[in-house]
Parts: sequence; C-alpha cells; structure tokens
Amino acid sequence: MSSDSVPERDPQPYDDLIGRVYDVALNPERYIELRDTWEKHFISDRTRSAANMQLINPDIFSHFERAIDVLDKLDSIKPQNPTQELLAQFENVSAFILTGQQKVMAANTAARQNLGIDSGCSIKALPIFEEDRAELSRQVARMIRSGAAPVSIFRVRSNVSNRYMIVQMRRAQLESGEPIVIAATSDLRWPDGFKTLLKEAFDLSTAEAEVVRLLIECCSVKEIAQTRGRSVDTVRAQVKAIFSKTETTSQVELVRLVLSMMDMAAITLATDAKPAALDGGDGTLEALPYNAITADDGRRLEYLVLGDPKGKPILFVTSEYGCFRWPASAEREARRRGIKIISPMRAGYGNSDLVSQRDDLCERVARDLLCVLDAEGEQSVTVVSLVDDHMYATMAEKLRPGTMNALIATAGGLPFLSEEQVDRMDKWFRFVQATARLTPNMLPYIIKMGYHLARRLGPHRFFQTIYSDSAADMKTLQEPEVLEAMLTCSEVLLAQKSKAVDTFVRQTVLEQQPWLLDHVRWLKGRMPVHFLLGLEDPAMPVESIAEHQLAFEWIDFRLYPETGQLLLFKHWRDVLDLAEDYL
Repeated sequence: MSSDSVPERDPQPYDDLIGRVYDVALNPERYIELRDTWEKHFISDRTRSAANMQLINPDIFSHFERAIDVLDKLDSIKPQNPTQELLAQFENVSAFILTGQQKVMAANTAARQNLGIDSGCSIKALPIFEEDRAELSRQVARMIRSGAAPVSIFRVRSNVSNRYMIVQMRRAQLESGEPIVIAATSDLRWPDGFKTLLKEAFDLSTAEAEVVRLLIECCSVKEIAQTRGRSVDTVRAQVKAIFSKTETTSQVELVRLVLSMMDMAAITLATDAKPAALDGGDGTLEALPYNAITADDGRRLEYLVLGDPKGKPILFVTSEYGCFRWPASAEREARRRGIKIISPMRAGYGNSDLVSQRDDLCERVARDLLCVLDAEGEQSVTVVSLVDDHMYATMAEKLRPGTMNALIATAGGLPFLSEEQVDRMDKWFRFVQATARLTPNMLPYIIKMGYHLARRLGPHRFFQTIYSDSAADMKTLQEPEVLEAMLTCSEVLLAQKSKAVDTFVRQTVLEQQPWLLDHVRWLKGRMPVHFLLGLEDPAMPVESIAEHQLAFEWIDFRLYPETGQLLLFKHWRDVLDLAEDYL
C-alpha cells in the first residue's frame, strides 16, 4: 500500500457507534451509553481519533440524521390526553389536575392507587376530612380566577389513615386557554432503593432512614413511636441525629430536602406545621412579564427585569443553559438594595428569534445585548455572566466602548490552554467539549440527542444527571429556591417549540475558537475583571484553575470551596456585594 493511500478502517467502533445511535432513537435514556461509546472510540485516543475522523464517510451522518428524525417525530406527537405531559413530571407522588368545575381532569398512577381518584371524579372524592376539602375547594376556585396565583400549599388530614399529608397546588393553562390547577401530594410512593440512597447520602442508620420516611408522611413523634414500637424519647433522639446528619434544623427543612431529592414537583415544597391553608408566596419566584423589542436586524428579542426596575443596572448574561432567573430570595434582595438585573433571553430561547446562520453569532448576540440596554435606557452597566458568556459582553464593549464598568464572571469559563484541560473535565462536559474540538461536524447530532434525553428525563433528573459528578452542585440543586429557578428556566430551554438547541450548538463551537484567548486578553487594563470559581466545578478542575491564574495574572480570581458550576445560585449575596462596588 502506498504511503498516501487511505488505510482500511476498523469497522468495529463504527458498528458499535451506529448501534448506539439507533438505541437512542428507540429510547433517549440510552444516550449515556452512546456517550461512553463515543468517548471510548473517538475521544480517549486523540491520535487514533483524528485518523478515524478522516475515514468517516457520509453514511454515519445519515444514521444520525435518521435517528434524530425518529426522535423529532416521536417528540412532536402529542399525547392523546394533553394532561399526560403535565403529570409526567410527578414520578414518585400522587398528582392530579383539577378544573374550574372542581372535577379531576386527570390523575397519575400514584393518585389512582393511593387516593382512589381518577378522571371525572369530583373534588369531593378526595379522601380527606370535610373541613379540609372545603378549604381546598375554595382555594382552587381562587386560583382558577386569578391570572397569576402563587403556589399554594396545604396540610390536610386523610380520612382513611388519619395522617396528615401536604398538598401543593399551582395554576397552569392548557393550550386551549382553559385554566387548571395541578396538585401534588406528599402521599408518597416511596421509590425502590430510595432508603438506601438516603442512608448512603447522609450516613443514616436503617432505623433513622425509616424515621425520615415517617416524618415525610407527616407523622408526629408520638405516632412514629407507636408505629415503630419505640419510646418517644428514643424517636426524639433519632430525629435529633437525623437533623445533625442532614444539616437541617427542623422537620420543615428535612421535608424540603427529601422531597427535592424525590423530584416531588417542579417547585420543591416549602411548608410549616399549620393545619389549614399555608401561604405559598414565600420562597417562590414572582411572575414577571417578558419585555419584547425588535433587534437592529429586525428579529424579536425578549428579556426580563429582575429586582428593582428603577434601580442601578446589572446586565446578566445567562449561559447556554438559559438560566435567566435567580433564586427568589436573590431577586427580592436585589429589589431591596435598589438593583436592577437586566436578563436578556438568548436568541432562539423562548420567543427570541434565532440568529441567521450567515451572521457571526458572537457579534450578533453582543448587538442584541446593546439593543436591550438601549431599550432600558442604560449606557453603562456592571456585567454578571455565567460560564463562557462573558465573551458576548466583551464583544459588546468592543462594539461600544464604555458599556461595561466591570465584569463579574461566575463559574467563568476561560479558553482551553491545552488538551489536558479538556481531559480533566467531568464526563458530560468533556463529552461535549471534546466532540466540539475533535469532530465539530458531529456536534449538532450529539447535542440534539441530548435535548431529547432532557425532555424524556424531565429537567430535574436531567440536571441531576449532568451534575452527578459534582457533589457540590448536587447539594446546591437540593436547595428549593435554586431548583425552582433552574426548573423555571428549563421550561424555556426545553419547550417543544424552542430553537435553543441550534444556538446551543453554535455557541459550543464558538467556545473552541482560538481567537477567544486574545478576546480575553483585550480586557486587561480596561476595567476590573473578576472570575468567581468553585473548586468543585465539573468543567474547571483545580489544576486548570491554577493554570489560568498563571496565564491571566491580572484577573481577580476568587475561589470557593465546596462549590461547583452553580456558584451564582449558592453565593449570589457575594455577587451582589461585589457588583455594588461598581454601581
């Protein structure tokens, strides 16, 4: 064989890959196996990978295209009953949908089994005492009438078991415009293996894990003692030990923690021990209107204003995950401090139009930011960015000098200085970034399949999968307000009509461009630049942080132990404090 001839490729990796591709088409949850196969054959050995990629023929792309076409078709098929999709997020608890006529429109399997209700039942069929049922009925009527009712939370007593259970209700709307109320209860279907998970996560004994289950079922200490055949003093000692091990201080906090781990609802319950209606306003995000403007190229842009609409301005640049909301306490604190957080919706997210493929993404998004600032009448702002999105704010500063008075990059991503920095990343981040660097033509297929996985798993389970290697991020996700903000944003990111995946792909490729190093260096001496980084960031291990500190010695690096990529959501007070120095 001549030296310039193409060597015969090994068919095994390709056959394995193609098999995984069609596995994902049949079941998006097999995506993890595709990731592992892709990394094994095409990423782990970079020399071989480069050669193999040269040998890829168009057939392999056609396999990906067919698989994604199948996924798209399945994703576009609406369930026979549209309420199925609304109830799909409740896996471990009894959940049902109520209409304005006080009828059950739909109920999930747990509700049918545990509560004995189904479609067509009256609210009177709920197995709770009459006085609780009457108050529940009145609240449903109020929420149906209201255009933006907060989440409402009740504690009611079962007339079957005589135990209390929590009912969380939130208002929603069908595509027809009909208002409904989605109710989820703490009448738990305890997942298989969950007791083991609790024991391992918090070093609980078997007895303590069982006490946790009874506490979540709203049993009193006396009832737990009777159920377990132990003294009240013994149970109290176990409860005290549980609080210590879970780092909670009350049954309220324990309920929040455990229910968030069980994916109880899109918004984790925040309860206290009152017997009737509870205020659902605390700890939940305020409903805010989207502002719509026209970009200078004629596209539609949307944005939110968090905090004080008349306050001192922060421009918040939200990352490819579209995290455009802050925790509820953070938004309230910004309002109290007189801080206005301008949060643009990225092109393709929500109802913001995509950037044309003909346009440079970085420059166009930067111009979008400037259009939003113009609409708000702001000439100079402090920028708070997530992950790599400081690049858009930097471009805006290049286009219009004086726009930024300071940059605060939270979990800030910097351009890779070596391939070793890619290798150090945790598996999910390495998978995406290595694909973008080594085989960018495959990236759209990889990302689109990932989106289908996210829709299949639901946003909470998807975030848990992505951050599974970061104990710090997993702990942060357990915070009710953090989970609420993340899930609120994911509704836009993963919406059926969302075009966010197209922007996500283009941004991931953009992040690999070598000119970004000069882009960052351009900031030197022009303004204060702060990078706030978690020492457990799955995308930026400590070795890589140290290398970036040497390369960019003029940047103020602030490092946070026991913190991952969700740094902003955990340390937002520090972010606001630092921003106030420049407002």
